[in-house]
Amino acid sequence: MEIVMAGAIVVAVAAVIVQKSRQARNRRK
Repeated sequence: MEIVMAGAIVVAVAAVIVQKSRQARNRRK
């Protein structure tokens, strides 16, 4: 169970980073 929770957290963090990177690209353009 702990591994599953950790995996979910990693996925959530990765999603946030991707969203931030996309916003940064849009702002630069």
